[in-house]
Amino acid sequence: MRVFLDTNILVYAYDSAEAKRHPIAVQLIETLLKESDDVIISPQVAGEFVNTMRRKNTPHAMLHQQLGGLSAFTMTAPTLETMGAAWTLCAAHSVAWYDAIIVQTAIEARCEKLYSEDMQHGRTFGGLEVVNAFV
Repeated sequence: MRVFLDTNILVYAYDSAEAKRHPIAVQLIETLLKESDDVIISPQVAGEFVNTMRRKNTPHAMLHQQLGGLSAFTMTAPTLETMGAAWTLCAAHSVAWYDAIIVQTAIEARCEKLYSEDMQHGRTFGGLEVVNAFV
């Protein structure tokens, strides 16, 4: 099974100040890395992760180390065609633009599950199911 991680899963995994979500995110990632065929993120997710951790005042050296830790995941980049399909998805399904890019990137990467806190748990887009690990 191929899975896609949204930014919030990574942020919670690295931010131990998130007392309730941190252990869930860490366990989820550990399990997915062991049991999934591929755990995928996109440049958008990596960029949002860095931006969020900077806003949380993560020291530069620590953030650099955390960014290096993202190498455990496969990086899949959206194309211009992805963006066009995301725009269609955005309009047809009332999905926020940046969420639509993530959904479409996950679909094109042939993922079965998208782990995210930002979208409705259980919602499906074709063969892609949104899973909120914190519900």
